[in-house]
Amino acid sequence: MTSAGSPNGAAFAYFLMQHKAQLGDKTITKVTVIRPENEDPIDLVDPSLVFHVANVPLPPANGGHAAKIQKRRAQEKVEVVQQGKNNVIRTHKFEI
Repeated sequence: MTSAGSPNGAAFAYFLMQHKAQLGDKTITKVTVIRPENEDPIDLVDPSLVFHVANVPLPPANGGHAAKIQKRRAQEKVEVVQQGKNNVIRTHKFEI
């Protein structure tokens, strides 16, 4: 289970998007789950989530990211597996 994909994580990500002008470009780098110790195995204790936030790294100045994407697309092979009247099934194969 990804905690960032939970309702609480989605709400926190939405908060970061809403306050982008004040906070700048931020991203959630990790989530720490804190669950208190409890002796009773039946009693459920709600965990607390701590979202760690950092600045989004700047893209490389030399366009390295775009070059990597272009190289990856050149290595991608698309094969039509099945084609019907209203649908198409494709297989995308690529190497990373």
